[in-house]
Amino acid sequence: MAPTMNSTHCIVPVSLLVDFCELQKMLARTPNPIDSHLYSSITAEINHKVDETIVAFPNTCADVDRLAEQAYQTRKSNLERLQRKQQKREEKKKNKQRLAKADLMTPNDQVRAWLAKRESETQGRRPREEVEVEVNRKRVKVEVKEESS
Repeated sequence: MAPTMNSTHCIVPVSLLVDFCELQKMLARTPNPIDSHLYSSITAEINHKVDETIVAFPNTCADVDRLAEQAYQTRKSNLERLQRKQQKREEKKKNKQRLAKADLMTPNDQVRAWLAKRESETQGRRPREEVEVEVNRKRVKVEVKEESS
């Protein structure tokens, strides 16, 4: 897998970065500071594994952690944004369907639907004898009667 280069960074396989971080931690624990020749030979070995391309590695494992967290947060925010867009689309679709259904209903159907909704909201409470209902932007008074089975 050939890395993609831009001005200062390139895409490196994650396993290689993890190996490099582990190597850095191990070298940092050694009692003697490593000499520049050893460090450059290790870096050359890692670079050789990435198609002999010079790679600008982060200086510390903390940089790798920071970059990984930054990438995770970016992906997370993008996913949340896409979910919000999808939710808005679904709400618009439902509203369109509801409005289309309401346009097809006769005024009597609209009153019945409203009364059914009100009855489900007020279960157990006795409805008033007279109810005002808005039908096609006009206020209409409707007499409510209980049906006996």
